[in-house]
Amino acid sequence: MKFTATRIVITAVFALVALTDASPAAIKVTRKPAKVEYRPFDPQNKPADMPPMNHGEIAFCKGDYGVAVKLAYTPSVRKQANGKYLARVVVADVFVELELINQIWIPNNASDKLKAHEEGHRQIAEMVYDKIAEKAARQAADKLDGRKFEGEGATSKEASEAADAAMAKAHSAMIQAYLDQTSRAGQKTQELYDEITAHGARGEVAEADAIAKAFTDRPPPLWVGNPATRPATLPATKPATKPVLRTTK
Repeated sequence: MKFTATRIVITAVFALVALTDASPAAIKVTRKPAKVEYRPFDPQNKPADMPPMNHGEIAFCKGDYGVAVKLAYTPSVRKQANGKYLARVVVADVFVELELINQIWIPNNASDKLKAHEEGHRQIAEMVYDKIAEKAARQAADKLDGRKFEGEGATSKEASEAADAAMAKAHSAMIQAYLDQTSRAGQKTQELYDEITAHGARGEVAEADAIAKAFTDRPPPLWVGNPATRPATLPATKPATKPVLRTTK
């Protein structure tokens, strides 16, 4: 009974656009609705696509945070007095698309208590996503918006490649900053939830109470206030679906 955040969908699409100095910079964040996939299984005949389980585990919730980033920037290259070339790229716009997909793997004969426990993990992930994701994305994107990256080389191509590499490094740092504030910060709350409930073994502990205490005692850094928590519900089992994975272009 664990919460894992092992799949991180990262897509970087770089768009070259013709912008003038008067073009306003922009950060646009789109947060797609969270999704949940229910994957019931036979413990004696586990599906081939089921992630490996740790010793002693009988069920788990896997949270997948996805972030796709598209940058619009203006490039320029000039030859310097020393004969080398200086390339510069200026980020003009940052477009971010966020998603969260929870997979709940649970045995066919699971008790209502076990189901409620795993639903608690889903709820924590969705609360982090709903309350923090957009703010975290904007903070991370702000470090790229309007930034200038330069590269020098013996040829125009070498200089441009150096400038692109510098921008790509900052782009990766932006994504990591977002994940630090969401997936990884939320993981600490998930771990405390498991401690409070003894991984679902403490029957006297209500999931809603454990969730509230976990956010009170170990909230993610960007968590603001103390939003009311909903009782962990037991929605009807839905057919398993496969997320659409974006590929890097």
